[in-house]
Amino acid sequence: MFFVLKNVVRLVISLICLSPIIVPLLAIERKPLVSEADQQTFDGIADAKEILQRFDPRGMDPAATTRVSVRDSEISGAIGAALSRVGNAHARVQAAPDAVLIQGTATLPIPETFLGKYLNVQAKIAPSETGLEVANLSVGSISVPGWIIKPTAIYLLDWFVGEGKGEPIYGSIRSVTVANDTITVGLQPPEGVVADVKAAAGKVLNIDNAEAIRSYYLTLVGTSASQATTPVSLAAYLGPLFAVAQERSQTGDPVEENRALILALAMYFGDERFQMLLANVNTETAEQGPFDVASVRVQRRHDWVRHFATTAGLQVAGGSGLSNLIGEAKEVSDADGPSGFSFTDIAADRTGVRFAEVATASEASARAIQSAFAGGINEADFFPKVNDLPEGLSDTTFKQRYGDIGSPAYAAVVKKIDARIGSIALYQ
Repeated sequence: MFFVLKNVVRLVISLICLSPIIVPLLAIERKPLVSEADQQTFDGIADAKEILQRFDPRGMDPAATTRVSVRDSEISGAIGAALSRVGNAHARVQAAPDAVLIQGTATLPIPETFLGKYLNVQAKIAPSETGLEVANLSVGSISVPGWIIKPTAIYLLDWFVGEGKGEPIYGSIRSVTVANDTITVGLQPPEGVVADVKAAAGKVLNIDNAEAIRSYYLTLVGTSASQATTPVSLAAYLGPLFAVAQERSQTGDPVEENRALILALAMYFGDERFQMLLANVNTETAEQGPFDVASVRVQRRHDWVRHFATTAGLQVAGGSGLSNLIGEAKEVSDADGPSGFSFTDIAADRTGVRFAEVATASEASARAIQSAFAGGINEADFFPKVNDLPEGLSDTTFKQRYGDIGSPAYAAVVKKIDARIGSIALYQ
């Protein structure tokens, strides 16, 4: 008996020691559950914006349940488009009579072997009138016990949003029902959930250096106050900003100083939601004066200043995948409006991303950018020629010429844009 028990103990210890090897081997598979061929990025990005508006908790009554419906094809396109642009991953959602099936595949950055290179995830959500019920979850050939899913999700939400916030957010899903291809979710978001998520995002984005961001913001306001004529080039702002960064970096971290500078730039010139996200910077007392920010241009266009600053801020906040995705999403949305899809705007977006990447890549890179800009710089030194690129394309025209985002024709234009950005000495 003792001999048998001894061998069992040895087996258990061996399995524990080998688990870092065994678990990945069981998770990796040779075939993807979802492939790139299953995604339509252009239409998916358009769907994503509309779905986000539909599920926006700010329009819901926290004292009652709001039922929101979405077709499985809509949400598949939205999630798939986002994943495919942020990383090498794809996903889909399927409505079935007895469940909502969620499938996803990530292509791992490893060589092709007999084991495969795909990480497949599959979850089955059961229809329920008493909350979110995950019937099963699997990662590759590993089945995750159902009892562990809810507490793990709540733990992660607590970590992200704040202690004690996870359970109310998880419980805000009151019901899930399925009818044909339509999924209806009953939602009752807790009060203050939007503010909680914004605060959590601020922590994740590492924007705790409010004093530095405010200092750069005030430099921008001061530069505007000193302008005698309009319009004025964005280059006139970047010089003074980086001169301040260079001075502050004598006793501080140049990468962190450049991060703060770029976030201030995004607050001043970029999307107005940066003001909300960085509310703790407290710029309300900054005297703006009569100067019109819209008169600040790059290659005689203010909209490219806005694109450049917004995506630079997003790069600092969330990385290039997110910033490029949001830039493309804006253009897809514009394709249905009077302005149309513009590769010129995509170029401004990608330039902003590259600017932020180089400015925060390392201490040496951060100091080099500071020195270059503080010494005086022209537009051509940081912004490529873009006005000859296609713009104003309607939804129909875009699809006729390029098919979809990520198609060879689309990729060729993006490659041309990236080559122009890459030819700028500062970004090499």
